[in-house]
Amino acid sequence: FDKRLWEEKGEIRPISGTERIKEMKEAIEEGVCLGVPTVFYIKGKCRIVDGQKRIGISKMLGRKEINVLKLIREP
Repeated sequence: FDKRLWEEKGEIRPISGTERIKEMKEAIEEGVCLGVPTVFYIKGKCRIVDGQKRIGISKMLGRKEINVLKLIREP
């Protein structure tokens, strides 16, 4: 994972663990619309949300949000 490459593309979304789940859901939905993976930083750890790496995020989101993650993976 090359952080610099993602930063240049503007696809990194800084999200702290204290921000609202609603904001994370909106970011994921925007990622679906743009057709690009959405990257979150939770408690300093990078989480790539593309339907494959959801470690740590799936525990924070509900079923509706998990379905949104599946939309990213399945065009």
